[in-house]
Amino acid sequence: MPRSNAWSKKILQYVFHGVIPTLGTDLYLSLHDGVLTADDTQDVNEVSYPGYARQPVPRNDTYWNVPTPTGSADSLAGLKIRIDFPAVSGGGIVIDYVGIGTSVSGPTELIYFGNTTPTPTTVLDGFIPYINTDNGTGGFHSTKVIEQ
Repeated sequence: MPRSNAWSKKILQYVFHGVIPTLGTDLYLSLHDGVLTADDTQDVNEVSYPGYARQPVPRNDTYWNVPTPTGSADSLAGLKIRIDFPAVSGGGIVIDYVGIGTSVSGPTELIYFGNTTPTPTTVLDGFIPYINTDNGTGGFHSTKVIEQ
C-alpha cells in the first residue's frame, strides 16, 4: 500500500527532526474512481453519489492490524473488521482505489492508498460498497442491500 509524499515527509520529519505528526482519533476511508498518486490529496478522483461519505475508523488495535514487516504484501497494515460505505444510489459506480486520510471531507491529506481487487470494481445501484479484512490481506467488495 503506497503512502503519500506528504505523509512520507512527516515520517522523515519525525525521525530526523523530532516533529510529531498531528492526527485526530479517527482515520477516514474514501473511495476513488480514478488513479491516485503519491502527490494527491484525498479528494482527487473521490466518488460522488447520493449519501456517500468517507467512513471514520478509530486509530486503535481493535480496528487496525499492524504486523511485523517482512517485506511481503502480507506484512502490510490492514483492517481487522469490515467497513461499510452507504449504499450506492442514483446509478452504479466504478471504484479503482481506496484511500486512508485524516479528515471527514475536502482536499485533505491522503496518508495511504491502494487499488481495488479487481481493478476497477463496479458497484451497482442498491449495493453497499465495503472493505473487508480477507484474513488480513484486505479487499474491496460490495453486497446487495436487503430490504427489511
